[in-house]
This record gives sequence, structure tokens and C-alpha cells, in this order.
Amino acid sequence: MAEQKFDVVIIGGGPGGRTVARMLKQRQPELSVAVVKEHEVNPNRCVIPYVFDDTVPVNKGLIPNTLVTEVGAELIIDAVESINPVAKRLELASGGALAYGTLVLATGSEPVVPPLPGADLAGVHVVREQDEVEALLTTRAQAKSAVVIGLGLIGAEVAAGLRRAGLAVAGVDVLEHALGQPLDADYAELVDAELAGHGIELVLGQQVEAILGDAGRHARAVSVGGRELPAELVVLAVGVRARSALAEAAGAECGPGGIAVDSAQRTTLPDVYAVGDCAETTCQVTSARKPAMLGTMAVIQGKVAAKNILGQPAEFGGTLGSWACQVFDLPLGAIGVRQSEAEAAGIETVVGEARTLSRYPQMPGVTEVRARLVFAADDLRLIGGQILGTFAVAGYLDLLALAIDKRLTAADLTRLQYATHPELAPRPSDNLIVMAAEGGDVDDR
Repeated sequence: MAEQKFDVVIIGGGPGGRTVARMLKQRQPELSVAVVKEHEVNPNRCVIPYVFDDTVPVNKGLIPNTLVTEVGAELIIDAVESINPVAKRLELASGGALAYGTLVLATGSEPVVPPLPGADLAGVHVVREQDEVEALLTTRAQAKSAVVIGLGLIGAEVAAGLRRAGLAVAGVDVLEHALGQPLDADYAELVDAELAGHGIELVLGQQVEAILGDAGRHARAVSVGGRELPAELVVLAVGVRARSALAEAAGAECGPGGIAVDSAQRTTLPDVYAVGDCAETTCQVTSARKPAMLGTMAVIQGKVAAKNILGQPAEFGGTLGSWACQVFDLPLGAIGVRQSEAEAAGIETVVGEARTLSRYPQMPGVTEVRARLVFAADDLRLIGGQILGTFAVAGYLDLLALAIDKRLTAADLTRLQYATHPELAPRPSDNLIVMAAEGGDVDDR
């Protein structure tokens, strides 16, 4: 097969890769741009938990390839076998080759499969690509019981989806709480209560010993803490890791969190950028290495890379790790650093707390909402926050992201001017962010 040449080649068709392709073609249409990805179709990974209970039909959970092709970029379905950074050439699994002027690595991440006995049994699944989703749906249709191993963001939502689908579900995690890594313990306890209140059995603070199979080598149970949890379906959701092997083999510097990049998303290879899950990043608050396996980060980094390719200098200042989640009827999210993370990094803190109602108390469907804001003790600038109980969580987190980025203080937040409405927000006296900025340890200052 003849070698094809492109001004820019992007390896990976996720949100980071698509963002680069679209921005380059929209701003400089004459550039020849190719996106190379391994799978013909890709699921929207944020939507996957809603496919398991048929809230979203499986075909509606797919990302259309037209997002690449409609702007004039070429889409190539193939796997890249190797990168030659000197010749600026890619070898493809099909036997073809691509020459590039600039290369963007958007190779994403892959699920961690723990070395458990029985992890290779039928009925044991990870949640990532479309073929894996379809295999899980096939198992789900025949199963009555499921165990989700790992109750982080994906695991908690998958467990909820399987429970809504009618299965008896148990969730297992080595931590003491579901979402125990990104949340403070008292907030995570509320997630535990929400899961348990909807009939999910929780086995927390314990390590899975094995996945047990029947005579046909299909999963039947999970062994943990001396018990056997029935499991005709097992989901492994213990985390993901950067797909950086291709870059490392080409000589790019890589760290524990992925491909090393500078603030412009450049790797250590000439004319090679990396964006998204595969790229190592740092915490904007502490400068410590911190995974940022989020689609939003991939898009932001993709825009930075695209601007630099176009000769428009841009920088990515580090991740704030803003995330939102919905566990049954409990919306929640967080941004920046928790108090324990900040203090481990040598930052003394004060904390502001608030509890109020999601809307005017006279309105139906009112719920309690909570906020915890973390401020650096020396100047009371905002460095983190957790929000729980309101469907406006994403909007609150976006406000906090701007506040952290602009180094706003507790005093600045108390002067916030905000909107109110009986159905859409708390009453005028009870803005969640203002109350938290005025409350707790902050008020003592």
C-alpha cells in the first residue's frame, strides 16, 4: 500500500483527537488532516451507564464519525503499529504507512484489569469500547445477579444502571466508601446511603480474592471477605491507565501518568503533541502529578494543541479535575483539591460549609444541598470544592473553576451577584456558594 502524506495526523478519535481535527480544518481548511482510530464506532463513555438500563438505546450512545469527516478531515480505521519520529512516518497494522508534518497523540486510556483468579471467565467485563458494551448487554440479558468491582465514578454509575435494569447488584471496593477517593468521607457516606437505599449491597474496605466460575467457565460468584457474592455478571471498574506504549516505544519521555508534555501539549519528540487521557498532567493548585481522565480535559488540551499547531501560542495551566456524577437521585461533583490533599502538599487550609435547599421551600421536590469550599489559609483564595444534592451541580462547579483560576478569595465570593427563582435556585438569602464562603472556619477568620 502506498504511503499517504498529511500535514497533520491524529492518532485517536476521542474528544481530544476530534477537537484538534475540527479546529484545524475550521480555521485552516487547506491543511490536510487525518484521524486514525482503531474502531469503526465508538461509544460515548459518559452515556454507557444509561445504556445498561435502556434509558438510552445502544445505537443512540454512539459517537458519529461525521464529527470528523464533516469538516473535511480524513478518517482512517486502522491501528498504528509504530512511530518513526525521525522519518515522520507511521506504520499501520494493515501494512500501509502515513507520513506526517505534525503528529498528535490522542490514544486515550485503557481499563486496568486486576490480576484476579477468574478474571478471564465468561461474564466478566470491562466498560470501554463498543464491542465490550455489546458483550455486557448480552450477558445482562441473561443474568439475574451482578457484582461491580470498583465504585469510583464509572463503577457507581454502572452499578446504578444495572440495578435499574432489575439485577440484584453488589458493589465492592477496597476503600471504605463508594467514591472514597474524590470525596471527603462524610460526603462519600451519602453516596453509600444512596446506593444501599436502592438495594445495592455494599462490601467496602475489602479486597476481592477471586472470581468464581461454574463448570462451563462462566462467572457465578465473587469471593470477598470470606463470602461468595452471586454474580452471573461481573464488571471490572477499578480504574484506567494512559495508553502511552506507542509513544514510549518511539522514544517519547513518559511518566507514571502518561506521555510527558509541556504547557503547549508538546511531547519530547519533534513536532509531536499529546492530548487527553494519554498525556500526563499536573494539578493546577499543587503542581503535583494528577491524572485527568476526563473528556473535558481532553477537549481543552486539544484546543491548546491545535492553536499551537496553527502558530497561535496557547498554554494549558494544569487540571482542576472538575467532575459531576449522578447516583440514582443524588447529583454531586467536585473540583480542585480536598482539604487532605492540600495539606499533604503543604498548603494550610480553612473550610467553608453550607447547607440549604435546592429551591424555594414552598416548591415541590425540594431537597437538601450541601457545599464544602476549601481555601488556602494564607490568603483565603479558593482551591477546591464539593457540591452535593442539586441538579445545578455542573453550573456551580463551573463557577468554582473560574474562581480558582482567577484566584478569587472567600471575600470575593461573598460579593457574588446571583440569580434566584422558586423552581431553579434557592431563595434569595440562601445562595449555596455565598453561604459556604461565609461559613465554617472561614467565618472565624
